[in-house]
Amino acid sequence: MCPSRALISPLLFSVLLFALQASAQTQPDAKASPIEQGAVVHLEYTVMDDKGNVIESHKGKDPLVYTQGRRQIVRGVEKAVVGMRRGETKRVTVAKTVILDFNHPLAGKTLNFDIKVLSVAPAKTN
Repeated sequence: MCPSRALISPLLFSVLLFALQASAQTQPDAKASPIEQGAVVHLEYTVMDDKGNVIESHKGKDPLVYTQGRRQIVRGVEKAVVGMRRGETKRVTVAKTVILDFNHPLAGKTLNFDIKVLSVAPAKTN
């Protein structure tokens, strides 16, 4: 997978959001590594607005691949996945405050991310 495909789409990456709520929906694989700083994570996700309209989805497509802690995905989502393990799903709600692009179509909207951790490769130690 090329590096540019490993990052979340520019549509979502340009939105920096502060407030979040998260609720776990499934049990993780207890033997799998948890998501921690430096881990390489494969996610499946769907983003919906507060009315349930799908904005973007990776279901059935190549997973989103990123390195935890490098701010390659929406900050509220990155904070919410810490400690999650392969197979675990969670709904993360990221609300309101936008910093970068005040004219962005998602400015001021509450976004709901349904995420599923497909795999976690632990951080490499030197």
